Amino acid sequence: MIYAKSNPVGIDREIYRFQQALNEIDFNSDIYGRLYITNKDDIRLAEAYVESGEYREVFVDDKKDAVFGFIVSGERTGLSFVKANIRLICSMRLDRVYTTTERSDEEAILRVLKVITPLINSDNEGEIITNIESVYEGIDVERFKYRDMHPWLNFAITFDVAYMNDLCRTEEMIFKTT
Repeated sequence: MIYAKSNPVGIDREIYRFQQALNEIDFNSDIYGRLYITNKDDIRLAEAYVESGEYREVFVDDKKDAVFGFIVSGERTGLSFVKANIRLICSMRLDRVYTTTERSDEEAILRVLKVITPLINSDNEGEIITNIESVYEGIDVERFKYRDMHPWLNFAITFDVAYMNDLCRTEEMIFKTT
């Protein structure tokens, strides 16, 4: 299931394009948009805005075969033409995604890369991260660190996106809602 704004603009519109591509992979998955790092009781969580002022912690649900979420770097360059760095975090159960008993890490990573790479409209090559502490950088992994072994696979893909800020569309939406 894709969790996204009904009328995404700016970076959220770019992320939505990636969410749609990930949805084409036939996984029983939750595909969240932009994630927010929150601090609750001195624990740093990755949460997604789902609706009506509600946030949901992601990467802790065992019911889904795969969970995806996007963290946008704190800095974006440019005003009209904007560049941002994105970290796509993926957590999946290989035993549910693949029917083999072999560990299919590379197959899973390549499957995700195949659908998102055509959408990356920047010259940055990015990187693939598989160390769990680096995948979830800035997030407390204590509660799900057991997922650093089979059948779980956790990885992140970092890349830059470049997009035009659609100022007219944003202003139109603001005036329609007030």
